[in-house]
Amino acid sequence: MAKEIKDNFTAPKVGDTVNHVSATGSITEAKVKSIHPKHGGRLVTLEIPGKKDVEVSYRPVEKAAGNTWHFALLALCLWLASMAFAQAAIPQFSTYSAAGNSSGTATALIPCGSHSQARVVTVNYVSDTSGASLLLSSGTTAYSSIWTNTATSAVTNTIDSTNGLTVGGTLVLQHNGVLIAETIQSYGNTGNASWTNANSYVYTNPVTSYGIYGQGPAGTPGTNVSWVATSAAYGVIPNIGDSYYIMGSATSIPIGATTGWLDGEDVYSGNFGRPLEVSISAVTTTNRLPVISVHYDALDTPY
Repeated sequence: MAKEIKDNFTAPKVGDTVNHVSATGSITEAKVKSIHPKHGGRLVTLEIPGKKDVEVSYRPVEKAAGNTWHFALLALCLWLASMAFAQAAIPQFSTYSAAGNSSGTATALIPCGSHSQARVVTVNYVSDTSGASLLLSSGTTAYSSIWTNTATSAVTNTIDSTNGLTVGGTLVLQHNGVLIAETIQSYGNTGNASWTNANSYVYTNPVTSYGIYGQGPAGTPGTNVSWVATSAAYGVIPNIGDSYYIMGSATSIPIGATTGWLDGEDVYSGNFGRPLEVSISAVTTTNRLPVISVHYDALDTPY
């Protein structure tokens, strides 16, 4: 006989059959495989024919669907909510740095997840140029790579649109988690003519269906292709689906020839789902950004 305990509840024993409420709401009989040592026999593991064993709890008689055993959905929801809150409450910071040289500024490109916003909270700068400024900018329009280049030396890349491109603007490629910035030299669309890029490679429609370019049967030269050429090659072969970002106008903060810190809850916020660029305007080998601390205001981070 099972042992009587408070609330007129009779604790089951291993081998007893109880009413189990499945995830779909149906009630079936299931055999008790084991009993949790705590909770007065109100938490047990049931054998479900043809399925994995499940750990379920007892629902009191006075509750809806009382005197049954089921997965504690409300408890799960509360637990998940508490875990999500705990995770969201954990500050998610990343630190970046950059150093200038005789041919380029000290520039840090800061990635961002598709569901987060990067917020700069600390910048440590070292400058020896009296007219130097700290420049902070965010990505704006996003583009997608629709075909892969055949060589890392190619400066022309195929993208899904040319809307918003400007000659002289900065176009950042995000490839395998790495950001690379180049200057836009030209862009355009091939119209209805088939297209051969600068490496003498003929872009063709996919072999399995009609092309992503919208015209021509499979295997024929691609048409109506949008492209962008940069002043230098990115040095990688972009994957289909890689993202390109136009960088917006920079916010300029004069710093002169000095070493200092900018600290705050929000030194600079980027656009949601877009990368950031932090740089020192002057080109010298001693201009540096030793520490750039960024907070990601969402659960996903770009790594």
